[in-house]
Amino acid sequence: MSTPKRAIVVGSGIAGMSAAAHLAEAGVVVTVLEKQPYLGGRLSTPTQVDLEHNGKTWTFPVEHGIHGYWRQYRNLKALLVKHGLDHRLIDSKSQEIVIWLDNDRPRFVEVGDIVRDSKLPDPFCFLELLRQREFLKLSLMAGPLQMAQVGRDMAHAFAFDPSRDMDEYEQYSVSQLIGGWPPYLKKFFKAMTHSSFFLEVEDTSLGAFLTSLQFYTIKDKRDIGFEYMDGSTEECVLRPLADVVESNGGRVLTNNLVEEVLFEGGRAVGVRAQDANGRSRVLKADACVMAVDPPGMGVLRRHEDLARITPGMHVPEGVHSHTVRLWFGRQPSPDRATNGMAAGPDIDNYFWLSTIQRPYVEWAQATGGSCIEAHQYGKRATWAAEQSDQVVIDAAVKTVEACWPGVRGSLVKAHLKRNPPTHVGFNPGTYALLPKVRTRCANLSLCGDWIEAQYPVLYLERGASTGLEAARAVAPELGVDVAGMDDVIPPFPSSKGFDRYQAVARGLRELGLLPNLGKRPR
Repeated sequence: MSTPKRAIVVGSGIAGMSAAAHLAEAGVVVTVLEKQPYLGGRLSTPTQVDLEHNGKTWTFPVEHGIHGYWRQYRNLKALLVKHGLDHRLIDSKSQEIVIWLDNDRPRFVEVGDIVRDSKLPDPFCFLELLRQREFLKLSLMAGPLQMAQVGRDMAHAFAFDPSRDMDEYEQYSVSQLIGGWPPYLKKFFKAMTHSSFFLEVEDTSLGAFLTSLQFYTIKDKRDIGFEYMDGSTEECVLRPLADVVESNGGRVLTNNLVEEVLFEGGRAVGVRAQDANGRSRVLKADACVMAVDPPGMGVLRRHEDLARITPGMHVPEGVHSHTVRLWFGRQPSPDRATNGMAAGPDIDNYFWLSTIQRPYVEWAQATGGSCIEAHQYGKRATWAAEQSDQVVIDAAVKTVEACWPGVRGSLVKAHLKRNPPTHVGFNPGTYALLPKVRTRCANLSLCGDWIEAQYPVLYLERGASTGLEAARAVAPELGVDVAGMDDVIPPFPSSKGFDRYQAVARGLRELGLLPNLGKRPR
């Protein structure tokens, strides 16, 4: 009987766990090494918060803050279905954007169900937004000339094909697209940029942004809808995938910092890792999958051997973010969407956790209270990094109470989580330089949301799909027939309406009738 082949996966985010689960199911003995004391990277549940209230102690999971499982997350959802985890998904229902103009007052625009449920074909379904009084009023105030410019500029979003046009649009920033737009639409798109890329519009690649816009919204109105997990990511995703690895003879080890990838004769032979007690030891393997975030890769590539295997690798910037959780003694009023983007003073998006996850739902049902999770990105995160916890919390409370005055004065508890700078910063020029899954070393592959994917997908889906690609890449080196493994699933095709409009927009661009974005200041 032959000895089972062994693989090491460095990193336990969704990319690493996807690679590990696929290899384990193929008969490989997998060891997953994670430097943190918890699983998951940006899909992690690193801590919990206890709340004493009315003589009872409540315990709540505290996540990094990634909640949405979108329609186009086909490989991630296939992984969930395969392991019986999809029953924990619940529809997010409506979504809103909250806009402040000159800090006068929050204005709410529903941007989810109103488009998704429209009877109008793509892309005209977005005209449904004009049925909302606030959006219509702001559009009329902008005037026909400005709205005509918006229409012409938006033709770029439809003409764009990420497989052919990325190099051209990568040289622009989002600000060059929206610079001449009316203030409310600028705010709208700034909020979308913050929520997608954690960056300001002038710092975000237009090519990456248009990929996101097509992936999440305009290629098919159904793409706007997403789902939540009704429990923590640790409970619903990561721990079950770790169980798959362990039930197939592998190990998932937290508090294990990989210090160096080891090579012999041009092949990866294992890693040197430091355990929870600070002891450094060598772990041997027949193949390695690197599923680390950009800061982690930057550290590991200081070693000459890995740098030689990955020459000229562009490691993107890691971006900060913060999440504030606020428990109130009352329900939010007015009763609006459970989630949304906020182009507001001190938060960028929000989720009413008391309508989503079981511990928070149970708290709300038992006490009549509620809990919101508010995020800060871009300049707000930069500002918050320099402030005390209390200053950041007070600013978030003020914004939330302005939006939902029904909770005003009923704050029970607040918690601030400062996330490490691991979110990928897609600055202009970054997307076109993403590293590939395969390296010069046949038994070493890469995966993660900053690695080039087979299809134009983003974030959790990019992590899940490149994890599968990375497993398939090293499979032959482990004696595994890739024909017996899952294959990467492409995104759902675009709607016929989008295809027709894209053909028109591309024709207009070829005739030189679309605005020249290169002449606009960044």
